[in-house]
Amino acid sequence: GEDGKVRVENLERIVVDEQEENEEAKGIVNQFTKVLGAEMEKDVGYTNVALDGRFEMVRTSETNLGNFVTDVMRRGTSADIAILNSGTLRSDSIMPAGDLKMKDLVSILPMVDELCVIEMTGAQLLLALENGVSQYPRLEGRFPQVSGVSFTFDAGNPAGSRVVPGSVSFVTAAHESLPLELERRYKIATKAYLAKGKDGYDVFKDCKVLVDGEEAPVLPALVRNTFTELSVLNGFKNTSVHTSVLKSAKTWRRKTFHATPSKNESSSTSEAAPNQQQEEGEEVEAITPKKEPTTPVAFSTPKGDLM
Repeated sequence: GEDGKVRVENLERIVVDEQEENEEAKGIVNQFTKVLGAEMEKDVGYTNVALDGRFEMVRTSETNLGNFVTDVMRRGTSADIAILNSGTLRSDSIMPAGDLKMKDLVSILPMVDELCVIEMTGAQLLLALENGVSQYPRLEGRFPQVSGVSFTFDAGNPAGSRVVPGSVSFVTAAHESLPLELERRYKIATKAYLAKGKDGYDVFKDCKVLVDGEEAPVLPALVRNTFTELSVLNGFKNTSVHTSVLKSAKTWRRKTFHATPSKNESSSTSEAAPNQQQEEGEEVEAITPKKEPTTPVAFSTPKGDLM
């Protein structure tokens, strides 16, 4: 004002209260709502086990939902390794075993995320993993869900040096576990969003893009197509194809049982077991709430195994 004092006026503008409802527009909206509602109730797949997508789990540890989605990414792009920021998984709930509907898929993956494939060295991959676990135990969306790689990190170490030396292994398509080679180049499937250096993954910006977002499939469609593919292949009876599919499905179902660290892993002290690593293929009968460790312990994020 003229006296040098700052004055703030709050104005509330209500746009629609005084407008009459447009019956034609209402009819169009209702029609699309009905069609969309029917689409959301359609089955897209089936799971024998509950899938854990709770934020407190996917943003701090390996989960079977993260395993499945990253397995789909790796297989669908023919990459060596897949890395997904856990903030992509948005359901914040446990999907019960049984039929998965379109509305379930949308709740898990509501965004049309473009994928890409980049080339990076083992040394760069190590930097990416360090970034992924740098904010633990905060529920940061950068926490990585992975496929094709396993590693252990020690939350008691400073950010940037948490990945336990010698713990990172590259898991081949033939399920052979090999030590990470720092100078070797690997094909990494990830989101185009992360390839731009988002969520702290600055190292991705320096990597060669092999398949960009325009050429790679979008993530929700890739997951849905995978369910369709499995459904079609499972329709074959008394053939070698059917046998192969059942074997692959059994392997994935075994992997999806893994949901939380065992009691010893989640609550033991660092003195008794400073660097704990979950065993690949460990089966857990039921998904249980996570118990916070009383002292910093290490977690492993093994690969998933869809096919």
